[in-house]
Amino acid sequence: MPLRFWITPVVVFAFVADAPAQRIAFVWPHPPVAPPRKLDDGQLIRLYPEGQVPHFSPEARPTNSDDVPTLQAFLPKPGAATGAIVMICPGGSYSHLSVVQSEPLAKWFAENGLTAFVLRYRRYANYRPDGPHYRWPVPLEDGERAIRLVRTHAKEWKLDPERIVLVGCSAGGHLASWLATHPAKGKTSSTDPIDASSTRIAAQVLLSPVTSMKADFSGTRGHFLTADQVKDAALIKSLSAESNVSAETPQAFLWHAANDTAVGIRDNSDAYAASLRRHDIPVEYLRTETGGHVKALNPLWSFPLRDWLRREKFASDDKK
Repeated sequence: MPLRFWITPVVVFAFVADAPAQRIAFVWPHPPVAPPRKLDDGQLIRLYPEGQVPHFSPEARPTNSDDVPTLQAFLPKPGAATGAIVMICPGGSYSHLSVVQSEPLAKWFAENGLTAFVLRYRRYANYRPDGPHYRWPVPLEDGERAIRLVRTHAKEWKLDPERIVLVGCSAGGHLASWLATHPAKGKTSSTDPIDASSTRIAAQVLLSPVTSMKADFSGTRGHFLTADQVKDAALIKSLSAESNVSAETPQAFLWHAANDTAVGIRDNSDAYAASLRRHDIPVEYLRTETGGHVKALNPLWSFPLRDWLRREKFASDDKK
C-alpha cells in the first residue's frame, strides 16, 4: 500500500485556543458510573470499579477527575450509528487535557455515525502543586483499560468490538500511537472480564501527534518521564512508535502541518509514517505546509478524514 502525501494550499480558518482557565481538572457534569447496560449521551463511565483505581496515592481524591479516569460517551442520532467506535485521547502535554480536542471532536465523530468516547486519562497535572503526579506507565495503563472496557461491553451497547478507532491529538497522539503499536492480548488468568479482553484496535487517527519520546516536544516527555527514565535508552525506544511498528499495527490516518511549532513534524509524523510504510501498513498521511498545531476542528484535515472514515466503512455514507 503506497504512502500518500497530500500538499494543501493555504486556507484561512479560525483556531479556538486553550485558555489558562482550561488547564484545570475536568469538572464532572454528574458523577461517573460503572459501565451501564445502555449508553446515554454525555454519560461518564468509570474505567475502574469505585475504590479500586490503581496507583491511587494518599494525595488522590475519589471525587477529583484528575485521579479517577473516565470515558464520556457521545452518541449518534437514533438510527444513524454505524456500529463503529471512536475513542479520543486529547492532548495537553501529559499535563492538562485540551478542551477543544475533547467534546467538539467527539460530537463531530458522532455526527458522522460513530459512537464516540473521550478518554480522560491520568497525567502529570502540573497545576496541582501537591500532586499526585501521574507519569509513565499510568496514562498507558488507563488507555489499555479503556479499550478493554469498550470491547467488553460493545455488543451489549450494540456496537462492533472489531471496529475501534483510536484518535490521538498532540500528546494524546503519543498515547494513541503507543497503544496502536503495543496491542496486548487479554489477561486470561484475570477474574475481571474487562482485563480478559484485548487492546487490539482497527485503526488509528493521529492529529499533530507526538509519536516519539526521543526528544521533548512542548514539555510532553518532561511530564511523562523522570530525568532518570529519559536516560534509559531501552525505555525511550519502547515508547517511540516509529521503533515499534509491526505486522499487527493497524492502518492509520495522520495529519501534521510542516509549520507546527509545538510538535516537530520530522521526528514524529514523518518518522512514524515512514516506518508504517516500511512495514506495509496502510497509511494516509496528510502533510500540509500550513495549519499549525491541532486545535479546534479544521477543514484542512476534517474533510479528508471524513472521506477516509467513509471509505474504510467506519463513518456513515450520508452525503447531506
